Amino acid sequence: MQKDVIYIDTEDDVTAIIGKVKATKNKIVALVPPKRIGVLQSAVNLKLLQKAAAGSQKHIVLITNEHSLVALAAGLSMPVAKNLQSKPEIPKIDLLNDTEEEVIDGESIPVGDFASKIGLAAAVKKDKSAADEISEKVDIGEVAVEAVKEGKGKVKSAVPNFNTFRKRFFLIGGGVLVLILFMVWAFVFAPRATVTITARTTAVNIDKNLKLDPSIQASDTNALLLKSTEQSVKKTVAVEFDATGTKEIGNKSSGTITIRNCDFSDDTVIPSGTKFTATGGQVFVSTQSVTVPDFTGPSSSCTQAGSESGKATVSVEATAVGPDYNIAAQAYSISGYSNKVDGVGSAMTGGTKETVKVVSQQDVDKAREQLPKPDDNAAKVELKQLFTADQIVINESFETSKAPEVVAPNVGEQATRAKLSQETTYKLTGVQRTDVDAILKQTVDAVLQSKSDQQAYSYGQDTIVFQTFQRIDDHTVMSRMVTTAYIGPRIDTNQLAQQLEGKRYGEIQEIVNLIPGVENVEINLSPFWVTKAPKAEKIDIKFSVEN
Repeated sequence: MQKDVIYIDTEDDVTAIIGKVKATKNKIVALVPPKRIGVLQSAVNLKLLQKAAAGSQKHIVLITNEHSLVALAAGLSMPVAKNLQSKPEIPKIDLLNDTEEEVIDGESIPVGDFASKIGLAAAVKKDKSAADEISEKVDIGEVAVEAVKEGKGKVKSAVPNFNTFRKRFFLIGGGVLVLILFMVWAFVFAPRATVTITARTTAVNIDKNLKLDPSIQASDTNALLLKSTEQSVKKTVAVEFDATGTKEIGNKSSGTITIRNCDFSDDTVIPSGTKFTATGGQVFVSTQSVTVPDFTGPSSSCTQAGSESGKATVSVEATAVGPDYNIAAQAYSISGYSNKVDGVGSAMTGGTKETVKVVSQQDVDKAREQLPKPDDNAAKVELKQLFTADQIVINESFETSKAPEVVAPNVGEQATRAKLSQETTYKLTGVQRTDVDAILKQTVDAVLQSKSDQQAYSYGQDTIVFQTFQRIDDHTVMSRMVTTAYIGPRIDTNQLAQQLEGKRYGEIQEIVNLIPGVENVEINLSPFWVTKAPKAEKIDIKFSVEN
């Protein structure tokens, strides 16, 4: 059977306790009062409590061993238990004055009386006390454990927990310290003010012809001669293609030919390269010159095959490769000589022939159409990355130069695949920013010399254009630098910052707008909680050029 346990707080009055009893869900309610609680020291309150419980069909068991409270419960026949694990009993009045704790024998309690009060059907058994009936139905210990698990029965200790106190002390102290540090940073170090002034300005056009030379040691800004920096990168595009040309290769047949002379009466030199034609039409040439002796005896009796003819032997080779020139020994006619001079050749051997693929000019022309276009923009971006932040890149100096195409293998050489490539060199020139700034400042300062009430608002560094880039020789180029500077009313920023110190937004506007020549003023106070300008050294005054 389910039971409820109510822990009475010292602040609870009888009305609050009655409310808690009525709010319970189960019929059996164990009341656990703190010691010497005043609200239950009144018989009237206990009676009201008992009556309210009965009206709500609830049965109260008082958990206490306090004699005065037990005595009052005995007077009202209210069941009492020493603790949540003890069996409830109706205390006896005569035992209240006894200093020793005694246990009420539930067996001796008239069950019928108590049973009739709680109205339980099971209480009709006359040999069992009402307290026993409640004990059987109420396992107060279980209820207490459940209550503790649910956090309903926490009892506050009257002794302060020092560890908790110490922890709270450090947490609170640390929080206060952090808060103090934040306040110091927020109101001493963090506040800043930026005042941007837009003034009526006058344009100063700057147009200078600069001479740039990377080979000089240092710039001469007065002479508009600047030491430049040249960066370059090389990019190669290529395409591979199939070789479609053909070519016959092989070895030439060779041998020797003996020249016979019945024509010349004197020794005759037959030069190298002399052609010898076989009966089948194959042509051989001599690879060296040879001297043929004159014939002997009368001319009429000379025969080339006879002993009278002059004879000399020379090495020859075929005029073309191939086995067609491998021919047997035979007679040859000699080009440029009469028929009284001929030759008899040995067997010609060694001629071979093979048809192979070679690179043709048509292949190269076709590959040229497929050659990728170089990415000039990508090369320009890459070149710019080679310059440092203190250099100004002259975009107009961008140059490209293409090298002759390269074919590998060359046209006519044996190959099945070939490659056509072309290399492009990109160049870009830059100058030192400090040199350019010096020239701009010199120009503007020259204008301001006659205008003491004016100052420079912009030297035109951000709008420079190099309109031309003309190369004079391998080193020197000329470039035209054009920009616009702006001058306006002179404002002493240090003095103005001191004026603005501690001023609010509107006050700053009023002060700045009173300066002659000021068109507009923008104020930025930071961080967001700052409402006044900080000290002068933390006020940043900037100038804006409206036009």
